Amino acid sequence: MAGWNYLKRAVTDIPNLDSLGEQGWELVAVSEGVMFFKRYQNYDQLRPNVAAEGQNIVGGWVADESKGQKKIESITSLDAGPDGTSHKHRAAVVVGPNMEVIVGTTDTVNGHSHGINMVGVTAEADGHTHTFGVY
Repeated sequence: MAGWNYLKRAVTDIPNLDSLGEQGWELVAVSEGVMFFKRYQNYDQLRPNVAAEGQNIVGGWVADESKGQKKIESITSLDAGPDGTSHKHRAAVVVGPNMEVIVGTTDTVNGHSHGINMVGVTAEADGHTHTFGVY
């Protein structure tokens, strides 16, 4: 059964929030000067090799801001393919002014990647889809 690991940091440690996010930590609460984070217990096993991540860059596209385009980068939801292997993907998408997808894809994990035709969800690949947040 899946579980969570927890982490506490002082609110004064805000400069390190990006680093914590890149390591899979999710902020769940702030109380009395302390931030509380959680991360999936087997995160290190699910996360692609750190050295490989730097070479697995998604969508080197540039949004044309003069046309109202924006580039969105996200991490997909944890999902299990038909072989039961749970995983996430890095996702990148360029959207137009009405949030229509111009171009989008995920990185390759477990031998497959997903196209992106709609904001917030990947196309089906390897028998499954993923969702991803847009903030």
